[in-house]
Amino acid sequence: MEQWESALRWYLHWLDACQQAQGDHRSLPERLRCAVASACARRGLARRTMQCYGAWLARYGKFAESSRDAMSEETATRFLGSIVENEECSYATQ
Repeated sequence: MEQWESALRWYLHWLDACQQAQGDHRSLPERLRCAVASACARRGLARRTMQCYGAWLARYGKFAESSRDAMSEETATRFLGSIVENEECSYATQ
């Protein structure tokens, strides 16, 4: 119980620190998943579609590692290339 108490206290202090710094406590994959959910909801897309798109973007966020890298076309190309290489999938480019 003491360990749980200590862990919860640390987490709550961390959330307070994020709020005071006016930062977002969520990871990049979490933020991307939420952005996709919001965009899909506005467009009226199906729940399963929203989940699929969110999972792909969260996976991309883990690959990119930073918000700046996530916005880079080069990072997106490397991400898709890694999927083609490692998972025997393909994608078409224009």
